[in-house]
Amino acid sequence: MPAAPARRQLAKTDARPAFDAPPGARKRALLITEVQGLETLASVTPAQAPDRPVLLRRIAQDYSELETAAANEGATPLQSSARAKAIGTYVRLVNDHPGYAQKDEVLFSLAHEYERGGDLSNARKAYYQLVTLAPHSRFVPFAYVDFGDIFFDEAQQDPEKWALASAAYRRALEFPAPANIAYGYAWYKLAWVLENQGARDEALLYFGKAIAFVRDYPAAPGAQKLGEAAQNDRATLAATGGALVIPSGDDSTLPP
Repeated sequence: MPAAPARRQLAKTDARPAFDAPPGARKRALLITEVQGLETLASVTPAQAPDRPVLLRRIAQDYSELETAAANEGATPLQSSARAKAIGTYVRLVNDHPGYAQKDEVLFSLAHEYERGGDLSNARKAYYQLVTLAPHSRFVPFAYVDFGDIFFDEAQQDPEKWALASAAYRRALEFPAPANIAYGYAWYKLAWVLENQGARDEALLYFGKAIAFVRDYPAAPGAQKLGEAAQNDRATLAATGGALVIPSGDDSTLPP
């Protein structure tokens, strides 16, 4: 049975929303100065102040950006410290302000921070909170995709997790494109799940569905990279056996 692909970050990094994951372009000295000022402001802000949730979220975002900046500079201790503070601030926001209007986004960001640090147990808990407390949120399909990716990685050592990964990606596919911009990525990863389960013909079909998504929504985040990966992987698998099943309307070509 073939090994799973090392393509998770190829498509997912570009396809996921980046509302709480700044690129880390600002210098860490500037970020440290800013977050220290915000922490001071938060310490004197009343717990019931209407702007406190926004302030806490800004602090968490700054720590997340500082984490990225530290990672880019190879400052591992600062990276870990910034992540821990981002997580702590998101948790405080969720606990102190359960009625915050953007709680779904906060839970998604919290789960992502846990995942960045390798704490998959708490990442799963945060994603579960999101899909349970905000089932109609536009971030729910991304939560299911991330559930799938966690199980996908764990399946490398525990093949029983392939079924859980499959179920998670299928739940993500219940939310149609174009609102669900992770739709094509979910087809792509589901194809690899099926390949690892020995269902090559179905895997080839689902690679085709990922390609069709790119054709239909070429402006979707990460569409070009996703399309290239799906085409290359489908061609590779087809060349080593299996029927190449092409979905209706899929001409196997990327948009210009």
